[in-house]
Amino acid sequence: FGKTWTKAEGLPSGAKLEADAINPNVFYGVSKSQFYVSYDGGKTFEKNAYFLLPNFQWEANPFAEGEIYISAGSGGMYFLDIEVGEIKPCSDGPTQIAVNSMGLGAPEKEGSTVPTIFAMGGNETDGMGVYRSTDGGKTWKRINDDTQKWGNVNSVIKGDPKTFGRCYISTNGRGI
Repeated sequence: FGKTWTKAEGLPSGAKLEADAINPNVFYGVSKSQFYVSYDGGKTFEKNAYFLLPNFQWEANPFAEGEIYISAGSGGMYFLDIEVGEIKPCSDGPTQIAVNSMGLGAPEKEGSTVPTIFAMGGNETDGMGVYRSTDGGKTWKRINDDTQKWGNVNSVIKGDPKTFGRCYISTNGRGI
């Protein structure tokens, strides 16, 4: 109950951590573009994969063990399969978008483990806006239009884990 603490082995201090939502013994960490994983409840961590870009966001799939989605700004979206330690682009097609911020939400189909990815970003074809992908980042659909820009939105977007199609976007506090 917090009376004693033990330092995790193999994980640099200052690493960003996230628990796996399916397996309570699995934790993920990132420090200086290096991914780490723990299979013993966070006692020890081992290096798993390295991402070449220094600035990126990542989120563990809350519906499947061992899957991490990575947004890399103009570099698009990537997928990390922890089991094999390999990072792959979600898409390289014309529907790819530059992702400023992303969050995972409930899957489109009940029972699916593929989360809906919500992103703030854009491309030359559809412009800047709020996008949704229901196929793991392979294709994107803009879900707002130029009349729905909501003032000065900040760089945080999260999908609702229980209600498909719902997302939450932070604003800069102008009463929206």
